[in-house]
Amino acid sequence: MRRSWFLLLLAGFVCMANADSPVIHEVEPRQGPSDEDTIVTLNGDGFDIESGVWLGRGGGMIPAGGCGTAGTGNAVVVGGDYAYVADGYRGLNVIDIQDPHNPVIVGLYDRPGAYGVATAGEFVYLASGYGGLQVIDVRYPALPALAGVLYTYTALDVVVAGNFAYVADSTGGLVVADVGDPASPVFAGVYDTPGCARAVDVAGGHAYVADADHGLQIIDITDPFSPRFTGSYD
Repeated sequence: MRRSWFLLLLAGFVCMANADSPVIHEVEPRQGPSDEDTIVTLNGDGFDIESGVWLGRGGGMIPAGGCGTAGTGNAVVVGGDYAYVADGYRGLNVIDIQDPHNPVIVGLYDRPGAYGVATAGEFVYLASGYGGLQVIDVRYPALPALAGVLYTYTALDVVVAGNFAYVADSTGGLVVADVGDPASPVFAGVYDTPGCARAVDVAGGHAYVADADHGLQIIDITDPFSPRFTGSYD
């Protein structure tokens, strides 16, 4: 049975499957930075954290906190004392990480389809596949609640910058949503990428879209209401 584990790892780690253990399909990220703690998700069939994964740093093993989730952990973001895990068919998990060695699930927004996640202020933004962009109020972490929704084609990833959310929307391309009022997100702009937009990040007035067979698409978002092509690397 496929399971997902959320892990908080100490600085400078590598992950690998024990050769005698069941299959681990995904480790994200596969290697951490040397100077800061890192949060990692694992997906696999039939593994358990005690016997199935080695966590190493330098010449030895390192301790790590972790807790299993019921779905397939796709993405994670940290805000304050909490980590928010997009857990596939089991929605959004809210995990208390105040004690890094003993993270505890304290809340669940049980929405089928959770692929990408971002946080800003008191809200979490969930890329929810056919459910579009879901805005979740997490002021009460034990009771995450839907605040607003913007239906898109197939939301796979999301990042928030300022008053705008940028959604990798599968064959719907890059969708820009105005989230100045988180309870009422509205379309601001769209750029129809040539492939399938699977992931997105923003920096320096540009959105960087992982566009499946069409590689990296770079979109100028200086005017969020009129995103335009800058360049690509295929």
